[in-house]
Amino acid sequence: MTRLTAYVSALVALDLALFSAIVPLLPQLSDRLDLTKVQSGPHAGDRTAYALLAVLSFGAAAAIGHLARGMRAEPTIP
Repeated sequence: MTRLTAYVSALVALDLALFSAIVPLLPQLSDRLDLTKVQSGPHAGDRTAYALLAVLSFGAAAAIGHLARGMRAEPTIP
């Protein structure tokens, strides 16, 4: 198994775990904050946006590390 496969598998598992945790909490959150179904929908979507931001930041860090190795610079993260 390559590192990329392990990384993607871990991200998918984390995404599924977070989604399965937030779905049962949405009715309680909606009742507590007096939200309609339309207003509580973005709370479920926020999780996906945060996961996308995390993936993009990790991808950028990996790309910078790859470029640094190509220029024969010392990596900052071993």
